Amino acid sequence: MRVKRLVTFKIGNKKQANKGKKDDSPTGGWERSKCTRANLLNLVAQGLLQSEEMVQWKPFFRQYIPQEDVDQTVLFEHFVERGLALPASDFFRGLLYHWGI
Repeated sequence: MRVKRLVTFKIGNKKQANKGKKDDSPTGGWERSKCTRANLLNLVAQGLLQSEEMVQWKPFFRQYIPQEDVDQTVLFEHFVERGLALPASDFFRGLLYHWGI
């Protein structure tokens, strides 16, 4: 039979050096983009991305923060490689709506 014992020891302190600190860098923590035109053309060749003429995509190579105009959407290369496509399916849009994203 198990016996309940009083816990008399203290759990060690967790190091939380960056907790609550704001990133003051102008990049906001973003790293430079490594996505080149060749990367996007490779996605087109694989059938994962529509042609540049059809959807007017553009790479943001060596830029820190992805910036889009009102009629543009930022899409990450890794997301496309794993199956995300636009326009999104009704199920995916419903899921985003359900979670308030």
